[in-house]
Amino acid sequence: MLKEAADLEAKSSEPIAAILLIGDLVKHGVAVPIDSTTTNEKLMLETMRQVFQEIMTAFPDIPIIPVVGNNDVVYHDQAPTAENKEAYYTAIWEIWFENVPANAHIAANDTIKATWMQGGYYVYELSEDIMILSLNGMYPFYENFADKEVATQMLQWVNSTLAANRDKKFITQTHVFFGNNWYHDLEVLWNKTYTDQMVSILYEHQERLIVALGAHIHHV
Repeated sequence: MLKEAADLEAKSSEPIAAILLIGDLVKHGVAVPIDSTTTNEKLMLETMRQVFQEIMTAFPDIPIIPVVGNNDVVYHDQAPTAENKEAYYTAIWEIWFENVPANAHIAANDTIKATWMQGGYYVYELSEDIMILSLNGMYPFYENFADKEVATQMLQWVNSTLAANRDKKFITQTHVFFGNNWYHDLEVLWNKTYTDQMVSILYEHQERLIVALGAHIHHV
């Protein structure tokens, strides 16, 4: 399927600027429950390596811009704890950025790495006048209990980044997105406090917002 997509894109007159990978590289069931005494972390990381290898084979020269999904973590629906996030983000940084030739410029960017290590979020300059804010929806996710203060830090960063780049349009992407979903019943995604903050920030900068991308839900 990726090879077919690459062949079709090769015939297009419009080059691909980037591939947005909006979370859940790993299948359901690999991330373990929060009370599990064992983990599948090695399988999780190996799955990510294989996914990236398939994408790189089909699109070797195109940057891949990923975000963390609720199945891309060690404990299902849980952000990394303050104690283990350095090891977690270091391992994924290697797979998602350092080992991807088309992402070499990202791996060499100290500013991107700094926010990545703080909480798995970062801004990518897609062009001179467009930036992509890649957010880690695990921290504001209502199911998450780990290191929740990172959600506040991330939203403060979103606001300051947009305020400092008023000459640029922007895209946001997050796996677990802000807001709710309705499928037979109300499905809460981000905690309402964080949803309200994010919507307020986007409202302030709405004239420059291209699109806000999310994933996670399987039913609409």
